[in-house]
Amino acid sequence: MVLTFLIYRIANQKLSDIGFSEYNIFRRTNSLILPLLMIGLGVAVPRFVSMDSKRNTFFLTGIIWISISSIIILLTILIGIDFFSFFFYGDIDYKVHIILIGFLVMTFGFHSIIYGFLRGKHKLYFSNIIQVINIGFIPFFVFFITEKVVEIIFLNFILMFSSCIIVSIIILFKFKIKFVKNDFINDSKILLKFGLPRVIGDFALLALLSLPTYIILNLNKNLIFAGDIAYGITLLNLFGAFFSPLSIVLLPEISKFLINKDFNIIKKRFRTFFIVSLLITLILYLIFFFFTDFILTFLLGDNYNISIIKFSQIILSASFGYVLYIILRSFLDAIYFKANNSINLLIILMIYLTLVFIGKNFKFTIDYYLYSYVISLSLLGLITLYQTNIAIKKLK
Repeated sequence: MVLTFLIYRIANQKLSDIGFSEYNIFRRTNSLILPLLMIGLGVAVPRFVSMDSKRNTFFLTGIIWISISSIIILLTILIGIDFFSFFFYGDIDYKVHIILIGFLVMTFGFHSIIYGFLRGKHKLYFSNIIQVINIGFIPFFVFFITEKVVEIIFLNFILMFSSCIIVSIIILFKFKIKFVKNDFINDSKILLKFGLPRVIGDFALLALLSLPTYIILNLNKNLIFAGDIAYGITLLNLFGAFFSPLSIVLLPEISKFLINKDFNIIKKRFRTFFIVSLLITLILYLIFFFFTDFILTFLLGDNYNISIIKFSQIILSASFGYVLYIILRSFLDAIYFKANNSINLLIILMIYLTLVFIGKNFKFTIDYYLYSYVISLSLLGLITLYQTNIAIKKLK
């Protein structure tokens, strides 16, 4: 998290207003495409590795499927390059950016399999080191090499891809993983049966975390405002990232408790995390709301766009619902084989798009779209809370 703050601060310092907006949109676009490439394996791999610790072939199967998925994504981007360039950046002159984002998303896919496998193995120290290097240090380091956004994306890809190759080789040798056709087929059936139904949900979540940027960009034709909103959503993501380590640990942990029928421990975990997460979120939000200018100056420096203050305050009011979802989704994924989170996310996305459609027809202001976003994420948190409570009460 600290490195993420530093990354955005140095980006704002080194890039122009347009460059900073381009960088924010690049980060949002990367996040939007990633769930399509992951085909649900980001959840499936750690879940099943934790349930069967001797079945190390899940790692190689995941890497192979990410490779296949990457080829499909890259071909799709190349075929529709003009459309994607205009949709994501509002201009067809960003073709190179989009192609490079496609390659970088592929690398994030490999990283997710590595990270998920190590989580499932409960190698949290090793997995966190990989996370810091790939998600924190590399994006931070490239700003000291170049200040051109397209080159920043390219260097991110090269360095992160190299890191993933090295770590993958280490894992293959350490756990003595070899390709066996029957293992690949059996692993694929298990992982894809669980993961594929969750693709829609993963995409719906990342759409919720990305669409406000593109909606404002296409309706107002203002790259600066779109970039500011993208940064506001990044701050919301950081609220979620504050609680993500708990969510990451909970999925394999709850899965293990279910196997051992330790239902009382699950119920205690639910009550504790629900209360504590809301209290911490309230404290963090109040601190940000009353000290917004000071915090943004600390994060971005003195030359940030003034519109970020208002946009970020509105967007972060959605943090209560978003944090509830981040914490409680692991309970639902562990308890149910059915993709309940995906269904919830799809419903919320439809609600948000309906509100956007209404706003477009009545030509409402930017504030309307942001408050529609807050309402949608708040509903997501409440639905997840309700379903988790019901699921845990049924455990006997």
